[in-house]
Amino acid sequence: MFWICVTVFFAILITYCIGFGLGTILLPVMCFYYPPLEALFLSAILHGFQSAIKTLINFKYIPWRQVIWFSACAIPCSFLGSYCILYITQWSYKIHFNIYSVGFYTTPIRFVIACSMLVFSILELLKPKRHVAEKPIVFMSSGALSGFFGGLTGHQGVLRSMFTSKQFNTIYTLVAFNGLVSLCIDATRLLNYFKGTIAISTAPLHITVLLGIALLATFTGQHFLKHIKLNLINRLIFIFIIVFAFCYGIGLV
Repeated sequence: MFWICVTVFFAILITYCIGFGLGTILLPVMCFYYPPLEALFLSAILHGFQSAIKTLINFKYIPWRQVIWFSACAIPCSFLGSYCILYITQWSYKIHFNIYSVGFYTTPIRFVIACSMLVFSILELLKPKRHVAEKPIVFMSSGALSGFFGGLTGHQGVLRSMFTSKQFNTIYTLVAFNGLVSLCIDATRLLNYFKGTIAISTAPLHITVLLGIALLATFTGQHFLKHIKLNLINRLIFIFIIVFAFCYGIGLV
């Protein structure tokens, strides 16, 4: 229980500003201590709780127009991506390769998405200035692309951050945007889980402690926002995306 609490605290703290990666960190750790379905459910609860608290704390900074523009295209396109994955998974072709005598394999779709993320992130890092856009088409196209590929791969957060991290003037607006969009996605996911038949054997006290740790980590992350520059966060986001793209491309995540 101690190591789960430590992981939850630092995972939320590290991913608080960048807007993605929490579920990717939490789920493998939870699977060490809980059955797979229960670990998935607990991770979703913590993710949703953190998104809700983040949204409430930064409520006055929420860019409502951008959220509506983004979500209007992201939600239907995510369903389309989820639908397409049913057919793509039927492709049996895999790419096998070795890195330092360790065998890996990936699929063509994973390889293409990973390469696209790498190229996009490197180009963004090389740009000397941020470009803040207020036009609906920017957020609608970003929502459509991140929604579709998010539904296709299951990694909504990293793709959302890749397209929108440079579209805001303040770090509080960026965090509020990510929090509300994540909350909408988490609410949909949790609703489907509650409708299912996932049995939870974890003691209520354990869940309460984990939620308390998540609350503490969220407020700690919010406290440090005023000490962090937006340009630094943008660079960290794209560095994390480059690392994630490499791991995704070789099949580690």
